[in-house]
Amino acid sequence: MIAHTGRFGAVEVDDHRIVTFPSGLPGFAGLRRFALLWADAREIFWWLQSIEDPSVCFLATDPALWVADYAIDLRADEWNRLGCRNRDEVVVLALVSRHGDRITANLRSPLVIDAGSRRGLQVVGGDSPWSLRHDLVSVEAPALAGIA
Repeated sequence: MIAHTGRFGAVEVDDHRIVTFPSGLPGFAGLRRFALLWADAREIFWWLQSIEDPSVCFLATDPALWVADYAIDLRADEWNRLGCRNRDEVVVLALVSRHGDRITANLRSPLVIDAGSRRGLQVVGGDSPWSLRHDLVSVEAPALAGIA
C-alpha cells in the first residue's frame, strides 16, 4: 500500500508493516493504523507513521537495546485487549523524543505489538518503575536538526 506522510512523501509500505491500535494511542484516539518504517540503517529506530493522518509520526526504539533488564508486566485485561496468542511474538517499543540536547525514551508507557496479528496497544504504566524520560543520548545542537 502507499502511505502518504508529511515527512517522507508517498511511501510504499508492505502490509506486514501495518499495525492496528484498536483503542488508538493516548492523545490520538482517532488514529488506529500505523506503518512501522525503519528510521536508520542500523535498525535501532523506527518511524511509527499514522496511515490516517500524514502529519502524525513518532520515533520509537526497542527499549531492550538500551536497558538490558527492561521488562514489562501486562495485566490480564491488556493481554486480552491485545489478543495475543503467542507471548513470544510480542514486540515492545518505546517512544523517543527530544528534550533540549537529550534524546529520551518513554519506558513507562511502551507500545506492545503482537507480531502475529499486528495489533498493538500502549501500556500506560501507573506504578511502573521505569522513567518517562530515560536518557538515551545527549547530542550537540547541529546533530539535532530535523528531530522533533
